[in-house]
Amino acid sequence: MSTMLKPPKDLLPNVVNMIQNDHPYIKALNEDINKLYINQKQSEELSAERESYIAMIRLYLKSETIKKQIEPQGVKINRVTVFGSFSTHCASKDSDLDLCVCASNEGAKKALPVTVLQTIYRELVNNIHSRNYFFGDNEIREISFVSTAKVPIIRFMINNVPVDLSATFENTPPRTSLAAKYINAYCQLDDRFKVLVTFLKTWMKSEGSAEDHLRDFPNSYSLILLLIHVLQWYNIVPNLHETHTELFHHKYFKSWKLAEVSHEFKYPLDENTIAMHNKKETRKLSIVQLLYLFACQYSEESIMMYYRFNMKNGMIEGRSQKENPVTIVDVYDTRNPARSARSILDMTGSLTYLRRLFLAPRDNMFALLMKITVEKPYLPQNAFPYPMNGAASMYQIGHFGSPQFMYQQPWFQNSSVWNNQNNGGQQGTSNQNANNHSNKQYVQYMPHPPVQSMTNVNMYQSYAFGQYPFSYSQYPQQPDGNVKQIDNKPKRR
Repeated sequence: MSTMLKPPKDLLPNVVNMIQNDHPYIKALNEDINKLYINQKQSEELSAERESYIAMIRLYLKSETIKKQIEPQGVKINRVTVFGSFSTHCASKDSDLDLCVCASNEGAKKALPVTVLQTIYRELVNNIHSRNYFFGDNEIREISFVSTAKVPIIRFMINNVPVDLSATFENTPPRTSLAAKYINAYCQLDDRFKVLVTFLKTWMKSEGSAEDHLRDFPNSYSLILLLIHVLQWYNIVPNLHETHTELFHHKYFKSWKLAEVSHEFKYPLDENTIAMHNKKETRKLSIVQLLYLFACQYSEESIMMYYRFNMKNGMIEGRSQKENPVTIVDVYDTRNPARSARSILDMTGSLTYLRRLFLAPRDNMFALLMKITVEKPYLPQNAFPYPMNGAASMYQIGHFGSPQFMYQQPWFQNSSVWNNQNNGGQQGTSNQNANNHSNKQYVQYMPHPPVQSMTNVNMYQSYAFGQYPFSYSQYPQQPDGNVKQIDNKPKRR
């Protein structure tokens, strides 16, 4: 039976006190992450362009040309639904189109979704005349049929927009559409959510390999679920599966009209729910503080290796070692949406570096942050072979992802940008300290943390359960538990 654990009530203030919002470099980082969101946000023009492509694809799939190919197989295409990022408030200028062909078996012989996709694929490739008729001057290219993926799809480009086309024979709207509505609710509830999603999707973007379709990082949907879970864990947002069951349980999602991307689909919550949320004290937390909470939760090897994240009840539960490296219990993708993650190495490694950067603020933090997932300094391949199949061994994970190993790397030690130990753990150079914000020096925790035992997960200290791998006793504290700031103004005698 899975062990269900809950966080202590004092966990949130203890963690967020480590990130001081009035620090000038933290302020600048907050601004830069918001700028990224504004820059990546899908414009009305790009949205209208994609809407026109969806209309073309729907006409094409309902055309006589396609009917002649699939009706002899006893198949009828009823509609094409939209899901994925485009149907949410998280759509970016680079968002692809995720479409689902909703069909039904009309004959005695039961066809499979993959058979329908194969038929559409052959027609799309071979019947150029029909393709030109329905899509006009819009270029259709790079058409491929991905049968070896977890869900078979047709993939192609229409102009510069990627399209993924899947199929289903369900007689009710696909759960992927309800998942998009669920994400929209959190976007509507809290405007910080959209910003965090945009950053995480950009920062941890990875494509599946051609051989096994596994990714370095969890896919976009998984990152969104992990974000929702950690925000629920700290009681920053509610668990909508519990508070709004009638909106987000699939048993109430039977009408095809509910799957249409309407105003109700994009804004499913009532005004009272929004107003109550805005009164919460946690609304004062900054983007950087929330991102730090995300990093604390998912940079810990013990959490990622031994636990799974249940979206229905909001709990962190013990899991079987046979499960995927990252395991999410989702009500919409019941086969674990994070199953395509190759291992936990990239996630724990990058988030460990993020934590260290946030605890030692620097100038130009945004650029340094973006470098982490590009240069991957947490994967010293010349020292340890990077595991290509399945989860890494415990020994490898303990070295790759741990702060102990991280501090030994030249990327930190030899860089004047990263190294903060030569000036006594104080922020910046002596000249910078002279002009420091409000004449305060912010206390930084820089010592090497001790190597943690991985033999017994219950002994492993964890942010998620109220203990800290980076000992909180390293910080000078006030009686109220807040981190003390050292004032470097000369004292009167």
